[in-house]
Amino acid sequence: MVKTRTLLFQEFPNDVLARIFRFLDCKTLLNCELTCKRWSNVIEEHLEALPKLSTDQIRILFDEAEVFIYPIDEKRCPVRYAMPSLQLEKLLRANRDTVVDIGLEECSPPHLFTDQLLDALLPGLTCVRLWNNGKSGNYGISDRSINKLAR
Repeated sequence: MVKTRTLLFQEFPNDVLARIFRFLDCKTLLNCELTCKRWSNVIEEHLEALPKLSTDQIRILFDEAEVFIYPIDEKRCPVRYAMPSLQLEKLLRANRDTVVDIGLEECSPPHLFTDQLLDALLPGLTCVRLWNNGKSGNYGISDRSINKLAR
């Protein structure tokens, strides 16, 4: 009978993996998230403690069921990152300390954009730009959120 060996790295407890992940840059962390389900879960569970992209604006384009994030920094050009699934609220919460501006243009499906989504960014949000021609439906953002923003 042949005995298979597992890598020592695979035997690390989740909290040790999370501590190791803290030393990685954002691009490497995104690649690690795609390595296996366990690593993806560890990264998601410890997201608040992991490195973030330094950005004041996030541009999200919906293109054939893929989401791309363009962090914009005054010193760097936009960088394109693919997200395997739409976790928009988590993304906004993770960047709430630096994002001050959000713009939504003809985004589909519109039911993803709700008061709860904007609440994830308040009170630091200073600008919301909405554009919708109504073809895909209306955004679920109410006057309540707009009034909160105006205060």
